[in-house]
Amino acid sequence: MATAASTVRQSPSRPPVVPPVPQSPLTRTRRTQDPPVTQVSTAARTIVTKTQNDIRAINATRSNHAEEIARVLTAELTDLAGRRTQMSPAAWEEAIRVSSIRAKEINGLLPEVLGYLKDRPLDHDRILAALMKVKNPEGAARLRQGLDRLRAAAVQDCAAAVTDIESDPTGVKLARMSFEEKAQMLIALRSGVLYRPAQRRKAALDMLYKQLPLDPVFAARDQQMRNQVLNRLRNTLSQENRDWETKSTAERVDALEWAIELQCNVMGLPRDARPTLRLFHAEPVRGSDGKVAYRTGGFLPSQGVIEVSDRHLDKFDQVLKTVIHENTHNYQFWLIKQLEQGKIGPNHPDYNQACMFLLNRDAYQKDGTGVNRPVYLGQPVEKHAWLAGLEAARLFRADARVQAIELVKRMQDFSKQATPAQRARLDVCRQQLIDLLLRAAAKPDDKSEVTSTEIFALVDTYGEEFRAMSPPPATTTPVRPNTSPDILDSLQLRLN
Repeated sequence: MATAASTVRQSPSRPPVVPPVPQSPLTRTRRTQDPPVTQVSTAARTIVTKTQNDIRAINATRSNHAEEIARVLTAELTDLAGRRTQMSPAAWEEAIRVSSIRAKEINGLLPEVLGYLKDRPLDHDRILAALMKVKNPEGAARLRQGLDRLRAAAVQDCAAAVTDIESDPTGVKLARMSFEEKAQMLIALRSGVLYRPAQRRKAALDMLYKQLPLDPVFAARDQQMRNQVLNRLRNTLSQENRDWETKSTAERVDALEWAIELQCNVMGLPRDARPTLRLFHAEPVRGSDGKVAYRTGGFLPSQGVIEVSDRHLDKFDQVLKTVIHENTHNYQFWLIKQLEQGKIGPNHPDYNQACMFLLNRDAYQKDGTGVNRPVYLGQPVEKHAWLAGLEAARLFRADARVQAIELVKRMQDFSKQATPAQRARLDVCRQQLIDLLLRAAAKPDDKSEVTSTEIFALVDTYGEEFRAMSPPPATTTPVRPNTSPDILDSLQLRLN
C-alpha cells in the first residue's frame, strides 16, 4: 500500500495550459468531434466554488498534514481546469462533480483523522493514505469504521502496557528493558487515549518517562554534534564571556544570536528553520511545590522564536544554557517535521528518536517542580535539551575553574621564594580565589550564583598582579610543594 506521505508528496503538478492542437478533418475521430467546453455552466461554476471552499477549509486547519492534502486537491482541480477545453461539457461536469464529492468527504473526515493522529502520530502514513483514497460517502463510512476498530485495539494495547508497568512498582524490570521495548510501551500508552481510568495511564506514562533513554544510535551522533558546538563556543565566545559585565544589552543579544547560529550550523538546520531571539520580562511563577521562580526562556515553535528573560541576561553561563537548550527544542521540532514529511524514514539514524520526540510532543509534562521534576526531566524532549544546555553552562565554568586552580598552585609555589610583603599579598589573593571556587562548587552548575565571568575576572586581576611579582612559569610541569593538609586537594576533589 502506498504511504500517505508518498501519496501527498507525489501529487500531480500543474500542467501548462496550452490551446488544443488543431486537427485535420481526416484525423478526427468520433470522440474528438464532440464539442469542447467553451462556456462553463452555472451548475459547474457552483460545483467548482464548493470544491474550492472545501479545499480552503482543509488548508485553514493548523496541521502540516492538512496543508499537504490541500495542495493535492488543489493540483487535481487545477488539472481539471486545464483540461476543460479538451472534454465534452457532460464529461467535464461529471469530473468536477466527482472531485467535489471527494473534497467534501475528505474535509468532513479531516477533524476526526487529525484527532486520531494526535494520539497515534506514528500511524500517519497509513491513515493519510486511506484518507486520500476516499472518493464518496461510502468510502468515508468505511474509513470511520476502520478508525473505530483501531481505537479499540489501541485501548487493549494500552491496558497491557499499564498492567506491565504497575506490576513493577520499583521499576527494576523497566530499567532492564531495552530502548526498543520501552519505545513500544510509549507507543501503546500514547495510543490508548480512550483507556479508563485515565489516571492509571498517566501514572504509567510518568513512570516510563523517568526511565526512557535516548535512542543509542541517535545519542552517539548527537554527542558528536554537541562536542562540535562546545568547541566552537569555546573558540568564539571566550572573550565575550570575560567582558560580559561591561557589554550592553544589544551586544549581549548579538553574542547569543551568534551562539544560536553556530549551533544551527553544526546541526545542519536550513535557513527557514533557524529561530529569532526575543527578550521578555519574566514575572514570578508559583510551582506545584509552592516555590516562586522566574521563567528563564522558552521556544515558540509556531513563531520560530526563542525567548530569553531579561532578568537573567547578566549571567553569561545561565543565558548561554538557555539559548542552547531552547534551540535544541527547535532542532527537535525540525526533526519531527522531517519525519512527518517522510524525509526521515525507518532507515534514517535519527528515525527512532524523532518518533520519540513526536510521541512526546502532545504528551508533554509541563510542570517541572516538586514531585513532577523527575518526570519532566525524563521525557524525551527535555532529557535531550537539558543535556545540551547543561553542557553549555558548564563549558566556561570548567575552563574558569581550571585557570583559577592553576593560578592558586603557582602562587603557592612562588610563596617559598617571595618576600614577606609578597607572601602576605599572595596569601590574600589565594584565599579569595579559593573562597570563590568553594562557593562555585557549593551548588550544581545550573544553580550556582557564581558565574564563570566572575571567576575569570578574579583570575585576570590577580593573575596580572602575580605576573608582576613572579618570573615566567617554567616550561616543565612545576612540582607542587609537599604540604599537608592542603586545601587545594579537597578543593580539587569537590570540583571534579
